[in-house]
Amino acid sequence: MFSHRFFFVVFCTALVFISCKKNNTPGDDADPGADSSKAVPLSEKIVLYHGVLTKGSMPLPSGTGPQISSIADNQPVIALAGKYVVIKPQILSGEIAGYFLRIAGDSTAYFKIDFSTPPLSGRKRAGLKAIGFSANYKKSGFTSGKTMDDPDYNDSLIVIKLPEDMKPGIFCVEYMGYDKNNDYGNIIKKCITIEAAGGDSRFSGKWKLNKSMSNDSVEGNTGWADAYAPLGVSVETFYCVDDQLETYPQSPDDIPDSIVMNDYRLTKYELSLSPKGSFSYEFRFVERSLDADSSTCSNLVYDIIDGTESLDNGAWTYNPTTKKLIILYYDDWPGTDNLDFAEWNIEKIQENRFVVYFPANENSSYEEWWEFIKTE
Repeated sequence: MFSHRFFFVVFCTALVFISCKKNNTPGDDADPGADSSKAVPLSEKIVLYHGVLTKGSMPLPSGTGPQISSIADNQPVIALAGKYVVIKPQILSGEIAGYFLRIAGDSTAYFKIDFSTPPLSGRKRAGLKAIGFSANYKKSGFTSGKTMDDPDYNDSLIVIKLPEDMKPGIFCVEYMGYDKNNDYGNIIKKCITIEAAGGDSRFSGKWKLNKSMSNDSVEGNTGWADAYAPLGVSVETFYCVDDQLETYPQSPDDIPDSIVMNDYRLTKYELSLSPKGSFSYEFRFVERSLDADSSTCSNLVYDIIDGTESLDNGAWTYNPTTKKLIILYYDDWPGTDNLDFAEWNIEKIQENRFVVYFPANENSSYEEWWEFIKTE
């Protein structure tokens, strides 16, 4: 799911949530954890990306700011493994600079979310789609699509990190958007169900991308292809003379041979999905160039002239109703600490194999399928 050039670095982001515990004496019960039914303590324990907890009452709507669809109130909230909550407001008009948000029932404090502040973007890339296996998608990472700098970008996410001791239950939030002029919009109420961590046990384990297939109106269906086959291959003709590569024949009996000069290929694409809902992802893409001086006909030597690597972490859950694998993960790019969000359409899931379907969208004219196989 675009041709951005990404250079990834290993980066580790950790948010530690410490719940105050009473000093137990013999006979005392242990701390029961964060209770979703108690609004005030919950406000003090959750963390909102780009959000600052402010004492007092949340501002009242002015009606002149960004307008959010109230229909979205009836849409399910994405909760990832009981650790993250992701709210996707549907913006009808105006431009979002941030949100005000409070836990319903708490009149003592609210959060101000400001997307211009670090550390995490909390914004979804529009039209998320997986890396494509063609020359136009070289150097893509886990997803592709528009960046948050695109002028028609209009879906800012509200991302809530729940405390580690959060108990299953239901709590509601009320939020409204504001723009750069500090004009406030309408208030939306959203209720979130916190479920136990994990998901469909068939997804738990380590997975490797195995093959892919695409279909468009020009090339038609390409059929399944090895995901690690070389792309963008360039070749030149050489002649083998005494096991040496020669540009020109040395005798009429010399037979020309086509030698790959440059190629780039995916060398690693692996996922790890734990039963408790944690997620990790490793990706490597390399570009090679033939070192003709060091090569022989029997031993071709290639130099790695460019490469992209990524090691990202996050959380996952599976919605059996919509058949979507939902992933929240960190993009560790130099200069950014982005939290990204992806939804994969699961076309088929078996004990040792699953297939993801990516429909065409405004960023890609073709459909694509990926097959993952279980390695552990």
